[in-house]
Amino acid sequence: MENKAIKKILLIADTFFPEKNSAALMLFSLAKHIHTENIELLVVTPHQNSKQKIEFIKEDGYNHLKFYCPFLKSNNLILRTFGELFLSKIFIKNTKITKNYFMDTNLIISYSPTIFFGSYIKYLKKEFHINKSYLILRDIFPQWIVDLKLLSKVNPIYLIFKFIEKNLYLNSSRIGIQSQNNFDYFNSQIFKKKIEYLPNWHQNNLVLKKSDLFKNINFKYKIIYTGKLSFAQNLKSFQFFLNLISQIPDTCFVYIGDSYNQINNAHNIFSFSSVSQEQLQYLLNKSDLGVVNLDKHHTTHNLPGKSLNYLANGLPIIASLNANNDFIETINDNKIGYATSLEFFEDKKIISEIKKILANYKDYSLNARKYIELNHNVKYVFNKIKDI
Repeated sequence: MENKAIKKILLIADTFFPEKNSAALMLFSLAKHIHTENIELLVVTPHQNSKQKIEFIKEDGYNHLKFYCPFLKSNNLILRTFGELFLSKIFIKNTKITKNYFMDTNLIISYSPTIFFGSYIKYLKKEFHINKSYLILRDIFPQWIVDLKLLSKVNPIYLIFKFIEKNLYLNSSRIGIQSQNNFDYFNSQIFKKKIEYLPNWHQNNLVLKKSDLFKNINFKYKIIYTGKLSFAQNLKSFQFFLNLISQIPDTCFVYIGDSYNQINNAHNIFSFSSVSQEQLQYLLNKSDLGVVNLDKHHTTHNLPGKSLNYLANGLPIIASLNANNDFIETINDNKIGYATSLEFFEDKKIISEIKKILANYKDYSLNARKYIELNHNVKYVFNKIKDI
């Protein structure tokens, strides 16, 4: 497909701005950029408002269709899986009702997680004669839940998930992965030729909104973690790391996210519930270091979206990642922080490295901003997507 032929794009995801996660912010910045290229955009996502089965919003630069899908945000994993399994079916049903919005689409862009849009993409391509679809693949599921020993490969549920994963890949014309090291995962798979490297991206289109969340925090340095804290981040290891913070003079730790009740507050440990994306950008500007933590059992690799949010706001990163994750080398070689494949509390250099960063803060902060500008530009990403 030639670039000039793209007049209308359909973006499918299970999250979008103003939801409070890094994927929503990334997709929002992609939508804003698509608008600058004078391409019509329709965003289609699920929502949780049972009183309104179909919601249409005309935004500045794109149209947004939302379909009611129950249980997708449930903390009950059984209910959530049930909701995911019916995702494509619900989307197909509601698309038939709203067909006029989908006419003349040239390109489908889908975002994963979730893996459950395969049948929907197949329907869209056939019904609206769309030849091309690009899958932005971030977490590789169900492999990561096997890595964390949450599911066995002999479990029938795993086999169902693998079938659904394969269906998504087969119905995608090209698949963009976020780590060069993830090519190994696809080496023996039939869709290997579809795979290419597509980095995460960041372009802040938000107007900052002032927050007084930090008004009673009187430490010179704030080390911050935003977003989810769950089994994928190894919460137990994370708690050990927090115990080390007291060894760094005039430094505190701040957590902002939905898992705030899992953090034990202390005189130098603070936890808060999620805030809006606009407020979060303001608070990141008032912070000094960003923390990234992944369970070491992961065999596939990712670059957590929060990392780019930190770096774009000039925050160097302290990261504990799984072995062979290429982001470790990226962080250390570009002097945008310190990364290790050890657990934080196992790395004897962690405290000295944090002190080193704080002592040379201006250099590390400048490196962080430059790195984002050079390596995670939304225009570069979109040019790769549309050139399929």
